[in-house]
Order: sequence, then structure tokens, then C-alpha cells
Amino acid sequence: YVDLPTVGSVFHKNEVLCTLESVKAVEEVLCPVDAAEVLETNVEVRETPDLVNLDPEHDGWLLRMHYEGDIEADGKNFFTEEEYRKA
Repeated sequence: YVDLPTVGSVFHKNEVLCTLESVKAVEEVLCPVDAAEVLETNVEVRETPDLVNLDPEHDGWLLRMHYEGDIEADGKNFFTEEEYRKA
């Protein structure tokens, strides 16, 4: 199960963006930056939640956001590919 936000919603750092539920656990995805607006959500993930694990870099994306902050400064809040795979 994937609970995605409404397009147009604005989130601030550490607010819950969405919830991912599996047989083993429920995980919350937190907003890594301040004042980010949801531009689009992935309808396919709502219908097929396994895409998040099967193809996270392509069909399993969750949402697209608009952010006007300093990505250089805030980029430290994002996982590298290696960190993501370990998480």
C-alpha cells in the first residue's frame, strides 16, 4: 500500500510526504527540504506498490516536487545511490 500526497500540497522539512506499507512494516517518507510543492504523483505506484522495490529509479518513483532552495546546501539530506541501496 502506498499513500501519496495531493498534487499542490506543500511540505516542510521532516514532515511526512507519504507512507509505504508492506507485510513487514509501515515506513514514512519525510520531506528532506523546506517548502517543497508536490507537482505530480505516480499513479502506477498506487496501483502496483511493488514497483517501489522492483524499479525505484524508473517506474517506482513516488512523486515530483518543486523546490526553490539551495540544492548545494540541502543536498546532504538526499541519499546517494549506495546509501539508498543500504537503507
